Amino acid sequence: MSLRHVLGSAAIALLGVAASFAQLSSESIFNIYYAQWTVYNGFLVKTLDTSGTAQHLNVLTYAFVNIGTNAAGQYECTSYDSWADNGTGAGATPNTSVGGKGLPANGLTGNFGQLLLLKQRYPNLKIVITIGGGSLPPQAFSAVAATEASRKHFVSSCIADYILGHFSGAFGQTPNQWETGVSVQGPPGPPVPDTPGLFDGIEIDWEYPAQGDTANFTALMQAFRTQLDSISNGRYLLSFDAPAGEWAFQYMNLPAVAQYCNYIDLMTYDYNGPWNNHRFRRAALSNQV
Repeated sequence: MSLRHVLGSAAIALLGVAASFAQLSSESIFNIYYAQWTVYNGFLVKTLDTSGTAQHLNVLTYAFVNIGTNAAGQYECTSYDSWADNGTGAGATPNTSVGGKGLPANGLTGNFGQLLLLKQRYPNLKIVITIGGGSLPPQAFSAVAATEASRKHFVSSCIADYILGHFSGAFGQTPNQWETGVSVQGPPGPPVPDTPGLFDGIEIDWEYPAQGDTANFTALMQAFRTQLDSISNGRYLLSFDAPAGEWAFQYMNLPAVAQYCNYIDLMTYDYNGPWNNHRFRRAALSNQV
């Protein structure tokens, strides 16, 4: 794996998405976020197709996955919203589904079912699942990455649930104790079929490692790379969301982490904001950068 260069990512207002460019080997990546909750705003997965967006993508990043604990107190990946992921009826009718197909052949519902149809419609599209997010307190990742055993178990759970497609494994864990107002996610209602192959990689959104987390963040990324490659060497993508400010990345060993990544999403939406008196470009709106 070689990391040639990193360009940026930027939030697009109202749509809950972000765009990024990067270089993976000789192929440029055009990647956008699709946020779990946008289905409630009426921005369906279908819209990525009908708006013409999907045809320009080779990576789509689905956000977010939470961190929870199982009955034994071990940290695992868990759904933030099982209803959005696997339970909503969005897309179940021809008028609301990708390609007018309703549900995929295996009956997978919710956003996941529509992402599967989108992937079938665009066979070259890779879909990556993002763990964490800006609302997840950084202490959650600090705990996950603290020991070799905790890293190994956590990575294994994330891969089993999302890469191997055992989605039902993402239900039932107790949400991390640092984030209030997040409930235990039970099965969304309809049976959730195993669907290996929906997700092609994992992205870590740890905002942000603290002074004592440097080595553990590197070790966590190494653990993901090792376990992903043990399934199929070189097949699965691995990335992380990189902050724009030095204060936020000062405790990341960027060269060490980068060796495990296929690309890095730079959060360029943090370069500018309401603290500025002028409007600046925050997103690459075309492939001419």
